[in-house]
Amino acid sequence: MLLVEIPIRGGMITEGVVGTTPPKINPIAVSPFTSPAAESDLIALVYSGLMQALPTGELIPNLAKSYSISEDGLTYTFVLKDNLIWHDGMPITSDDVKFTVWKAQDPDVGSRQQANWDSVIVETPDQKTVVFTLTETYAPFLQNTTMGILPKHHWEKADPERFSDHPLNTRPIGSGPFRVTKIKTNGNDIIEYYELESFENYALGTPFIDTIRIMFFTHKEDLIEAYKDGRITNINSISPEKARELNNDHRIEYGYLPRIFSAFFNQNEADIFTKKEVRQALDIAIDREEIINKVLFGYATEIMGPLPPGSLGYIAQEKTEVLTQEDRITKAQDILEESGWERNENGIFIKEMSDNTLALSFSISTTNEAPELTHIAEILKQRWEKIGAEVNIKSFETKDNLKNYAIRPRDYEILLFGEIIGVNSDPYAFWHSSQRLDPGLNIASYTNVAVDKALERARATSSKEARVKQFKIFQEEIQNDIPAVFLYAPQLIYATRDSVHGMDLDVVNTPSERFLNVHEWYLKTERVWKFFAK
Repeated sequence: MLLVEIPIRGGMITEGVVGTTPPKINPIAVSPFTSPAAESDLIALVYSGLMQALPTGELIPNLAKSYSISEDGLTYTFVLKDNLIWHDGMPITSDDVKFTVWKAQDPDVGSRQQANWDSVIVETPDQKTVVFTLTETYAPFLQNTTMGILPKHHWEKADPERFSDHPLNTRPIGSGPFRVTKIKTNGNDIIEYYELESFENYALGTPFIDTIRIMFFTHKEDLIEAYKDGRITNINSISPEKARELNNDHRIEYGYLPRIFSAFFNQNEADIFTKKEVRQALDIAIDREEIINKVLFGYATEIMGPLPPGSLGYIAQEKTEVLTQEDRITKAQDILEESGWERNENGIFIKEMSDNTLALSFSISTTNEAPELTHIAEILKQRWEKIGAEVNIKSFETKDNLKNYAIRPRDYEILLFGEIIGVNSDPYAFWHSSQRLDPGLNIASYTNVAVDKALERARATSSKEARVKQFKIFQEEIQNDIPAVFLYAPQLIYATRDSVHGMDLDVVNTPSERFLNVHEWYLKTERVWKFFAK
């Protein structure tokens, strides 16, 4: 009879994160997409929701035992598992779920989750049943139920207007895979680390790892040095350049982040972009592999459309030919010349119109807060100037400045920016014509009736097959119209010691979702007879 190796419980890992303290460890007070990494990481470990995402993008019941969706797609009914308890030993009931949703909806609380729960009616016919009623069908709604649930008995007396400042935000009690057991502070009351122990009553099973320490660092450089000298065992979201540096001596894991980075054309701001031949020429002039290799050191996937790998309905575009940079320049120039564009005395393409003269002259707006975007903007400028364009770069000091002075007023000609699409794909906000103006996120100011209908239909059905069909129409229309030069989808980069096993990154919406299957991670093993192995 053969011996096999199986995971056993025990051991400790130390995660290093860059973040300020004290953090707000509260699933309705923060956003996993915009809040500091430390907060999102701790929420992922401490709290659990009705549903749980898997690294594959699939959703499974967590606190819920089962769920059902009405035929009209408006009513979602959840039944809780038996014998659920909080980290403090108190029972979890449907009242906790209703309380959490009500707080997410309360404008006085100012929850980052409010938009996900607006107009949703929540009812609790008994202590184990929760019923959500929507005013209109919304296929991605099930993803909202992964939001962590708060214990009502601890939070019900909290002042809504001071909710995000409540002491429980730093000493959280949840029902997730790990519970907070120690908070180490220095002499200035600055938190150095959180220590969490595995929760044996976690709804998806007791984690194998006994202890996780989340250690805070002020600067990324300090974080990297702590990893190199062994004070921490795991780090995430490091730059591609640092990953390349560490890759020689350390284990690097990576997963897909379902987001895209692109150069979006603003046809309302620059008349030249209303000409399809211009958009075609600028698109074909760019070698995405060059950008990925030079700037991202290979830690990204090139894309040709609005959905990234890992998102529902993504269609990979097959390369029909391999073009050199010289080929790309020639093809781009041919496209322009065949459409009546000619070079002026400065070598810039111009086109005589009946009422004016168009010049292939434009600016790229981005932020130097993300160094890789500044580098990419320079590459785009160089490549487009080679075909006969005049290009300026407008670099904003911070992402907030870019948002407030360019994106919101739509004051840019080309915007080099990223969009978070998500595993379960809802590109409505980015491409539906109703979203062209702030606060909508249709930053290409794009209008297409067929795309509008496809996105509306995709939102209105819970059938995955039907949604994928509509996303196919959507992608084909976008590919034909070329409203942007789609560049790449980034990867989550995670450095970890060789002793950590069982992690499955695959596809994660945010870096904190590396913990989606943390209860299955393990450090220790033993060899047993195959007959006894499960």
